[in-house]
Amino acid sequence: MYDCAQKLAEYIRSHPLRTDGTTALDMLYTSYIAHSAIDSQAMACKFRQLEQRLSALPPEQENGIFQTFCEVYAENEKNAFCEGLRFGFQLAKELAGE
Repeated sequence: MYDCAQKLAEYIRSHPLRTDGTTALDMLYTSYIAHSAIDSQAMACKFRQLEQRLSALPPEQENGIFQTFCEVYAENEKNAFCEGLRFGFQLAKELAGE
């Protein structure tokens, strides 16, 4: 693992990050949003399918189920983002030799 970390550190040194002065967290979030599945055609299709299936329910049931779905989805996205941050911090620590 140490050899891999050394190679990665050397790659990072030889390929410096080009930024406009934003923080690493801003850059990570921007990259995450750019690659997020929420904007994909497949995800849009799944939301349309969900909407069609929910439309068969009475409005009070439809709204409650959709609200719960959105809350679960948002929590999952948040957890995935936080896990990515933890991974990044761990990688940074390993590269720093800590």
